[in-house]
Amino acid sequence: MSDIQAAPDDQTQHLREARHEYNNIVAIVSLTRNPAILAQVRKLWDEFCHKYPDFTEDPDGVEEILRSDP
Repeated sequence: MSDIQAAPDDQTQHLREARHEYNNIVAIVSLTRNPAILAQVRKLWDEFCHKYPDFTEDPDGVEEILRSDP
C-alpha cells in the first residue's frame, strides 16, 4: 500500500475511533445527571477534545450539557 492510500485509511480509522469515544461519552451523559459522575465525564470530554481536535461534530449537544451542569 502506498503512503497516499495509507493516509486516508489512517484518517478514516482516526475518525472511527473518535466517533466510538464520542458515542461512549454520549451514553454516559444520557444515563446520568449525577454531579460527581458529570465532573468525571467533563474530564473525559476535555481529553477527547484534546485527542480529537478535528472531530467537531456534536449532534447530541454533549459540550453544552457538560458546560451547563454545575
